[in-house]
Amino acid sequence: MQYRISPISSLMLMFSLVLFIILTTLPESSHASDTLVPFKQKVNVHENTRALTATLHVSPDGDCKLNDNCYSTIQAAINYATTGCTDPCTIRVGEGTYSEHPTLNSAKEVILDGGWNFTTGSHTPGATKIKDPSVNSGSIKLRVLNVIP
Repeated sequence: MQYRISPISSLMLMFSLVLFIILTTLPESSHASDTLVPFKQKVNVHENTRALTATLHVSPDGDCKLNDNCYSTIQAAINYATTGCTDPCTIRVGEGTYSEHPTLNSAKEVILDGGWNFTTGSHTPGATKIKDPSVNSGSIKLRVLNVIP
């Protein structure tokens, strides 16, 4: 008695074998779900490759201590937030006075959260002063900061 395998069954068997070989030869760390990027998630290449984040940091001297995603201007953080940050995107703004006039030109929700001291990790109301931001698209919420003329 002879057994015949259909071409489709043969392809499925080959595919299963190849998949088995690939999965068994990958290092364990390759299987971790935190190393995979969902198909629909956009990844922005900015300065160096970064995945989407929910919090950015701004310090006038560009030193946010141990915090990632650090910028020296609010506008630079807003620009990155338009494609490299999840909604809503929180931008923690360090203590100081910022003379720039930040503008949002993207359908994004941004929260400017001021008063941060990145050395101590404390949050002081009124310690951050910015010029009135303008919004052409999207929204900016202001928290714990003063708007100056």
